[in-house]
Amino acid sequence: MKRGNLCLFVIILLGSTSFTFSQSLLKGGVFFKGNPVPYATVKLSNNATQSADSLGSFRFILMPGKYKLEISATGFEKAMRDVQVAENEASEIRIEMIMASKDINAVVIIGSRSFQRSVDASPLPIDVLRETSLASTGQLSLDKQLQYKLPSFNTANIAVSDATTFFDPYELRNLGASRTLVLINGKRKNASSLLNLVPTVGRGETGVDLTSIPVDAIKRIEVLRDGASAQYGSDAIAGVMNIILKTDTSLSTLKINTGITHKGDGANVNLSFNSGHSISGKGYVNYTVDFTQQQNAVRTGKVSLSGEKQTFGGNPQTDAAIAAYLDKYPTANHKTSIGEYSSGRFLLNTAYPLNDETEIYANVAVAVRRFLSNANFRTPYWKKDFGLLHIPSPNSPNYTGSNDPLYNGYIGYEPTFDGDITDNNATVGVTSEKGVWKKDISVTIGGNTQSYTIANTVNPSLGTASPTYFKGGGYAFNHLVSNIDLKRVISKSLALAIGSEFRKEVYKVIAGSPASFFGEGSNSFPGIKLDDALTSSRYNLGVYTDASIDINKDWFLNTALRAEHYSDFGPALVWKLASRYRIYKDKVIIRGSASTGLKAPSLHQMYTQQISANLVGGVINFSGLFNNQSKEVFALGINKLKAELAKNYSFGITLRPLNGLNVTVDFYDITIDNRILFTTNIASNDPNSPVSKILQRNGIVSMQFFTNAVKTHTSGLDFVLGYRSIHIGKTKLALDLAGNFVIDNSLKGEAVTPDPIKQSGVSLIDNQIRCLMERSRPLTKIVLGSELSYNNSSIYINNTYFGESSFQDIANGGPMMNHLRQVFYPKIISDLTYTQKIGPFTSFSITVNNLFNVLPEWRIKAIDGIGATTLSNASQMEKITNGITFNGRYPNLAYYGSHFSQLGTQFSASFKINL
Repeated sequence: MKRGNLCLFVIILLGSTSFTFSQSLLKGGVFFKGNPVPYATVKLSNNATQSADSLGSFRFILMPGKYKLEISATGFEKAMRDVQVAENEASEIRIEMIMASKDINAVVIIGSRSFQRSVDASPLPIDVLRETSLASTGQLSLDKQLQYKLPSFNTANIAVSDATTFFDPYELRNLGASRTLVLINGKRKNASSLLNLVPTVGRGETGVDLTSIPVDAIKRIEVLRDGASAQYGSDAIAGVMNIILKTDTSLSTLKINTGITHKGDGANVNLSFNSGHSISGKGYVNYTVDFTQQQNAVRTGKVSLSGEKQTFGGNPQTDAAIAAYLDKYPTANHKTSIGEYSSGRFLLNTAYPLNDETEIYANVAVAVRRFLSNANFRTPYWKKDFGLLHIPSPNSPNYTGSNDPLYNGYIGYEPTFDGDITDNNATVGVTSEKGVWKKDISVTIGGNTQSYTIANTVNPSLGTASPTYFKGGGYAFNHLVSNIDLKRVISKSLALAIGSEFRKEVYKVIAGSPASFFGEGSNSFPGIKLDDALTSSRYNLGVYTDASIDINKDWFLNTALRAEHYSDFGPALVWKLASRYRIYKDKVIIRGSASTGLKAPSLHQMYTQQISANLVGGVINFSGLFNNQSKEVFALGINKLKAELAKNYSFGITLRPLNGLNVTVDFYDITIDNRILFTTNIASNDPNSPVSKILQRNGIVSMQFFTNAVKTHTSGLDFVLGYRSIHIGKTKLALDLAGNFVIDNSLKGEAVTPDPIKQSGVSLIDNQIRCLMERSRPLTKIVLGSELSYNNSSIYINNTYFGESSFQDIANGGPMMNHLRQVFYPKIISDLTYTQKIGPFTSFSITVNNLFNVLPEWRIKAIDGIGATTLSNASQMEKITNGITFNGRYPNLAYYGSHFSQLGTQFSASFKINL
């Protein structure tokens, strides 16, 4: 959006709501024994609804008159008050709540399809993250907010990895993003169209684009850390993330966020407007409009002269050109950057009761993003531009290592990789409580489209006829989901849910322009070939039953069974059993579960096929990804993909020794059979082997594909400690300590390798892939957060401990990396946020992320005797280090990315106006 249009938008918003200032103000607070009750729901008789803030405060702008006020909060009896609002006056009310005999923790939707229960009453570990908790991180996107709030959630900071830089890969419990099911108001969110093929964290995975969801539209997020395929279907092996949207009707909020790094780059600005309105005094509509502009931030290292000579040199003339170039341009003009983007997001959530028993509801979201990233700078001694991107300067140096006068004054070029991303989803449904069954019938559609543009580059195969701007093609994924869910309370101790889901998925691979894929293809990203373009689809039908049983007042049991049938690989049956037992009046609760899980192969994994160019040691090699239906893969004895099947076990304990103090500890154990694996680059030295014959026919040096090849085992320990009732005079202190400890995250045994591949003397998996899957995420992550509140001020301090992670970059570091690892040191990142209310209508906050400017650090570590010997050889280590950092271009992260950002300290400010 242009700056002028943005200003006009703000003026219109302010103008359209200015009439409210002539009305009267009703403000108040919700308390229990003098202490604030945060996030209580406050509803007026005109159906205006609002959630109190973390200090229990609320505010309505109303026409004068009499109103009935209804206040509800989990764990307290409902409070009713009559209030009189006078014209042009501010009225204030204080509500003291009475504790009910139920649990005082939040009621959550996920965990059981039949009964909604509180967090403590659930037999499963569930995290509830509210809007204010997410906002206190100072982060603009949802994935980054979760990174600094959930220990079991990790997202990787990637340097330059094509489309992977558009949104960072994420994982829950060290399992790929495709094993976490994301819901919007309980309905399945569509996956991204991107299949991550580069050798980074999340390799071979796809997942939901969390950055497409405007954070100011979120009321809370419920994260179920347990397998739930029997209840919700495929992808819920690691857990379920349910995003609950706002329903407020009485408040309009304009937020302006801005930030910058300590080096003065990476500036960002975010404008968000959220508003809600009552519909005829019965229903509600709440909507959010969000615009973000993020500028580039560059963290480039000094390029190694010896490394450049080894990679690109070899003769005296070229070596001299390299030395002269680096003497003038020490960074080789390279930019290790985060990229820049502009985004616009809109989300609407609405519901309207048709009568006392029936309600229709809907939500719709549209997100568009334009992303620009910098590819590796092509130095003159690496790539020539045929005179298409520069004007010769006769009296200037020639850095190409040749005497061609065309390249006098030529300093190289930097390709840009641009992406246009659209992500949409919408749900419409109806609920009815008529009769003995509560019915919920809904239809959801969703889709994600990505199209790529490669600019300021050339296709060397076309020479002087090459364009400098290419359309590289792209991907699209869409789904249609229909749900029928029925619930019935059969007795005081038994509830039953049954339901079905029909889902159709469509995946498209879109070809680029012919010039983008001809021959070598456009430098930095060869376009998708016409032969690789395709449209594939499938449907799935699932049915489930879920029963909740209170065996007695202390013992609760939940069971679920689900059957699914996929049109492309057939049926699957999964089940779940979970239980919880109270001991000593809720002071001690024991819980546990056992289940089987399902993760269907994505259409991306089944049908994507392309020839790609990979940079290895400064040399472009062509590798082929053959889809699982191809004759090439069939010739190697690889079976068609089938679903991953998981066994999940968990056991935990909840302690409540003091009022306001909750402690939970949960052990989890996940075994996945038929784990879908994206193989290593497979090649063969035997020219007569089956693999070599395929490579020769396709003009490539290696090949890859997806296959069910391995069994994996993941186990660990999660703990959460929350103490939210610490009072020091008028000051309130809340503490949260949470951690995730990985006990085991490993591949079991060797990959299942068919005979044709064994005959070629190659394997489906190497140490590089094994290390990515086993060790690329922190083995330990701990989050310690505190909130100090006094009157209208709050201070949030958050400390995140990232444990050790490691990589083995054999492709760039060479075979010796089989005996070495790149190990990232454990680090603690500290964040500080100060929030201040200014009167009833405005507030501001200031955040310093990474307060002490902590940067990722790594070392090379030996894992055997050969590696130990290599560590003592300075020249060998220099060569290996140059390889994994591309001769120093990526000093902080190397190629793969770290567990946190390389940007260091960042400053941000937020200003909020309640209209």
